[in-house]
Amino acid sequence: MQRSTALALAGRTARLVARPTGVAHVYTGPLTPSGRSIPRSGRPACRAWTRRLYVLSPAGDVADADPRGLCTRCVTCLAVLPRPAGQVTSRSDYLATYGHVTAGDLAADAVTATTAEEIDTVGHLSLLVVGHQASNAAGLTQLLARHRFRVAGSTSEAAAGRARAAEAAAAAVEQRKANAREVRERREDQVARIGINNATRGGP
Repeated sequence: MQRSTALALAGRTARLVARPTGVAHVYTGPLTPSGRSIPRSGRPACRAWTRRLYVLSPAGDVADADPRGLCTRCVTCLAVLPRPAGQVTSRSDYLATYGHVTAGDLAADAVTATTAEEIDTVGHLSLLVVGHQASNAAGLTQLLARHRFRVAGSTSEAAAGRARAAEAAAAAVEQRKANAREVRERREDQVARIGINNATRGGP
């Protein structure tokens, strides 16, 4: 999701904040008296607990000169936020709020999306702002389908990786149990064959 879309989703008072190094977060609350940072009690959209966050841009400004990326957790939280009653509930509302967003903007968001929620947000906006026929003509519908598959594949691969790791850990535990059982059985067999005294002395 691009900065302009994230800020539009967060509302007119949204601004970008960040640590001196690290990703940019979306923030909508009050600032410190200097206006250069957020209060220690303030939280960005992702609700992360972090050290002091400093303002990168005025409210609504995307701060294009700043090269850092946008916090993916902020993006995810914004994508699923419920809209207050009367705000962005009809196509005319969406056009008024996101009318500046082009098919190219949405295509860029689809390419950089990392979650299914982000893809769904882009798809929703593409239908309401660009329109179905225009989205098809611009190749946006096909692009969304391709990247929805990509995101789903990445999620499946991650889940498969976790499953393989769990299986490997379980197999290692079972192997240790089998080794201990073999040692115990060998010891018991030795005791049965040569007697407890010789076994204790380590006889042949």
